[in-house]
Amino acid sequence: MQRIGNRDRYLEEAMLFRDTDFIKVITGVRRCGKSSLLDLIRMTIESERVAGRGFVSVNLESKGAGIKTEDQLYGHVRGCLSDKGRTYVFIDEPQRIDGWQDAVNAMRVDFDCDIYLTGSNA
Repeated sequence: MQRIGNRDRYLEEAMLFRDTDFIKVITGVRRCGKSSLLDLIRMTIESERVAGRGFVSVNLESKGAGIKTEDQLYGHVRGCLSDKGRTYVFIDEPQRIDGWQDAVNAMRVDFDCDIYLTGSNA
């Protein structure tokens, strides 16, 4: 019997809920690999090379993101949507923005997207 590592198991579990209305949330303590798993999910979906798919990644731990409000977060994702198919949205550490829940829920309702988030338990 082949042994599957935790990362493979977590990837498999995340992919079970792909393209559903659920917002997928990866949680855990600081420095446990949440961002790496988020990247792995994105790379797995991108590797399928389906025409028309769009991808948006936002790392809110980085000051370079330049996103400070829920409206900016919503607007950023809206500006990156694919006009030819589903957009996959990956947001790292959204809790750094007040009201992020409203922005993410509005994305779920307003856009043809599949949403993945991380959040530290710290």
